[in-house]
Amino acid sequence: MGFDSELRFFDQPSEALSFLATTPQAWVVSDLNLGEMDAWEFLDALSGQGFRGKFFLMTSSIINTDRIRASADSRVFGFFEKPLSEADLIQILQA
Repeated sequence: MGFDSELRFFDQPSEALSFLATTPQAWVVSDLNLGEMDAWEFLDALSGQGFRGKFFLMTSSIINTDRIRASADSRVFGFFEKPLSEADLIQILQA
């Protein structure tokens, strides 16, 4: 796609938070449903760590309240439905 970026994937939000505490990133893309916490709790924890990058949400949920909440939260730079398309990824990387 023409971007020199390394992607990291985590199975648990706590693992991602530990990594991000020591290795700041420009972008974080999170599923809305994470198992041990939801994306809103994850974003609060991430913000508490001083995260200054851009946070994006993705979901397969069709619940419109999540989209409304994301658009009202200034910490969320985008909300995408799964599966992410190449155009979605380009939009994230160009943000």
